[in-house]
Amino acid sequence: MTVIVGAICQPAKAIVLAADRRVACGTDLNCLCYDLQPGKLSEPSPGVWVGFAGNLDYGRDVIDDVVRERGGNCWDGNTAAQAIEKARSDKRRERLEFYLRCFTPEKKSAMREESGILWQQEEKKLLKANHWDLTFLIGSVEADGPHLWTIDEDNGLSPRDTLGFVAFGGGWTQSAASLYRRQNLKALDLASVIYSVYEAKRETSDNVAGIGEKTSLVVIQHERGPVWLCREDFRKLDQAFDAMRPCRLTDDAKAYVGMVLDRNGLKG
Repeated sequence: MTVIVGAICQPAKAIVLAADRRVACGTDLNCLCYDLQPGKLSEPSPGVWVGFAGNLDYGRDVIDDVVRERGGNCWDGNTAAQAIEKARSDKRRERLEFYLRCFTPEKKSAMREESGILWQQEEKKLLKANHWDLTFLIGSVEADGPHLWTIDEDNGLSPRDTLGFVAFGGGWTQSAASLYRRQNLKALDLASVIYSVYEAKRETSDNVAGIGEKTSLVVIQHERGPVWLCREDFRKLDQAFDAMRPCRLTDDAKAYVGMVLDRNGLKG
């Protein structure tokens, strides 16, 4: 499983991206997990960053197709996002056509009748069953400011600048809930955005089975190279995370709650 988190920081004209580094190979019953280096975030065009959730080889094939098409040209984020969406769609069509070659027209018709749903929905089932469904995050920082986009099977290419943050992958609801707690996140200072992104990823890996504990986190600003956080940086973020955790219920506080139980005749 994968979790990808990204957020805009308007005051610093930056984006902050984070992902776990765990990769799983094999079946659910016989699964090998290992940590991926350098992680699930890459830069297919200078200043344009991509993260994805889904089949690792499939996702890399899509990005490699985009890099070949770019041919050394520098793209802005929107152009790169459109190229990734096209490559994803083309690769998806290739795989579906290859899979469906084994079915005769009669078999396809029978599948439509048996399922009772549109063939387009049947294709989505095939994508999920074969782990061909991919979700992408694209981020860039340009002269006019930072930008985020997402690409998924349901909505295609979607800009995310208005909301200012993105979370997807396994346990994405946990990450999104963490980010929603920060009102107007994109207007906060860079330190707050970095911590919020790390907190969202950390809460997910702590509470959702299958999400890797190790984190890749990169900060991108306009006309500056990426800054990857190191082990010492993560130790400081972990200290901040521990300091922000809710305290255990003290005996004095628990006594007040006990009064509520007594007043309502509750026991336990």
